[in-house]
Amino acid sequence: MNKFFLLFLLFFIFQKKNHAQVAHQLLREGDKLYQEKKYTDAQKKYEKVIEQNYNKASQGAYNLGNTFYQQGNYEAALKNYTESAPYLPEKNQQALGHYNQGNTHFQLKQYEKSIEAYKKALRLNPYDVDAKKNLTAAKKKLEEQQQNQQNQDNKDKNQDKDKEQQNQDKQQNQNQDKNQESEPNKKSEQKNQPEQKDKNQEKESKKQQSEQLLRIIEEEEKRVHQKMSQQKKPISPKSKGKDW
Repeated sequence: MNKFFLLFLLFFIFQKKNHAQVAHQLLREGDKLYQEKKYTDAQKKYEKVIEQNYNKASQGAYNLGNTFYQQGNYEAALKNYTESAPYLPEKNQQALGHYNQGNTHFQLKQYEKSIEAYKKALRLNPYDVDAKKNLTAAKKKLEEQQQNQQNQDNKDKNQDKDKEQQNQDKQQNQNQDKNQESEPNKKSEQKNQPEQKDKNQEKESKKQQSEQLLRIIEEEEKRVHQKMSQQKKPISPKSKGKDW
């Protein structure tokens, strides 16, 4: 049993050493491809490093994150940076890992998280000039984002007010239309009144004309009657001689 255990242990050590050699070789190949900007090919190499489950797999995950970042796959890059961060052995590597996380959050417009990542990088490496510059840029972007959000909120509120006012105006116009639909009968009555008045005036005028004509006829009859009366009166005898 002890011999079996010994053989198993030797086999395990051999396998581990073999995995280490393979992982190391894959890392070197991946780094070379990355330097040549063959990011897709480098990605495949780093993925194989992770499959070896070797202690340098954390470095493979970190480098894999770099390939995703260069290809614009920021979500995948962030995932690998986050997973590899706790296993990076050196302080400088950890600072660089937080720096790259900050860059990835920046690309995703997650400026608050980007600021926190840069701060972590600067705590580990206070002399990182790039981290300081990117931290300033992230703060500025965050302010712009918050201002734009506030402007958008105000715009939405104004649009809601305008929409509400439009609805009120529409309702008011509908009410006016309803009122106008019921008004023609009244207008018709108002229109008929002058016509009725004109008829009454015309009737009154005719009546006056008739009365005036009647008076004229009566007066004329009176004159004729008077004239006839004068003709019937006895004529005074005229003297045939001179007065003495």
